[in-house]
Amino acid sequence: MQRLCQLSIGWDEMIPLDLQGIWIQWVQALPKLQAISLNVTRQGSSMGKCCSNALHKLRPILVCGLLRIGGRVQNSPLNVDARHPFVLPKRHHVTELIIRRYHLRVGHCGTQYVLAATRERFWIVHGHSTVPHYLKNCQTCLLWKARACGQILAPLPKCRVTPRFRAFSCTGVDYLGGPILVKVGRKHAKRYGCLFTCMACRAVHLEVAYSLTANQWHTQKIFMGGFPFSSIRWSFVFGVCCL
Repeated sequence: MQRLCQLSIGWDEMIPLDLQGIWIQWVQALPKLQAISLNVTRQGSSMGKCCSNALHKLRPILVCGLLRIGGRVQNSPLNVDARHPFVLPKRHHVTELIIRRYHLRVGHCGTQYVLAATRERFWIVHGHSTVPHYLKNCQTCLLWKARACGQILAPLPKCRVTPRFRAFSCTGVDYLGGPILVKVGRKHAKRYGCLFTCMACRAVHLEVAYSLTANQWHTQKIFMGGFPFSSIRWSFVFGVCCL
């Protein structure tokens, strides 16, 4: 028929001799084509309302009363379920059970992995929207993906929200990661970094700490000729007094 259409031969014209044999074979095969019956996937306007085109694109075939995907991979070495997966509707209890079974088998993986696993044997119509529709109710996944409760932060100190504070009048202090090995003569000594940050203008000042003891903090020469002007000062003084 394709050759006849390409030659633009009308129905009232003579068929070429070299194509008459093919034409006779096609006419003899018509009764076999009429005996094939499939579930309606797409109907013409004369037969009623058109069905969805999602199933029509799959070129389904009927095997032992079950609807499978057609395609062009009949000669593939894969098994028959991989070549022609079973067609499943997008909203059905059996579809939900199959999705949950594969979801448990693959270890509660995401939508794409579960969809790829199910397509080894089943083809779910509109699978990209059907699989996440059922996976969103998985209690195990909801537990793993739950967000931790956030702690309510305390109000900001007065020096952070009051303008025109002198630099380093309120200071935060912290030790940097370490220790840092430095060479003193022929030996190696441990040094630490002491970071001072202004609570008002966020300026930063660095000092070298020779140890992490309270005595060393007390005897160390801190910038501005003494301890920083903040409540942190009294914490260190109290620690030295306790020692």
